[in-house]
Amino acid sequence: MKVNIKTLIDDVQCYDTVRELRWPEGRECPFCNSKKVIKRGYDDKEPARQRYECKG
Repeated sequence: MKVNIKTLIDDVQCYDTVRELRWPEGRECPFCNSKKVIKRGYDDKEPARQRYECKG
């Protein structure tokens, strides 16, 4: 995947790009590698950073 630096200027787009690079086949738990992951709001200090919770 090529990354265009112009799309990384905005925090939301930057986090989206990092998520796509880290999990190209969908989100997964970094501890157990389960694909059963749900969104759980956003970080308090970084509002563009999505939080996730493992349900696996």
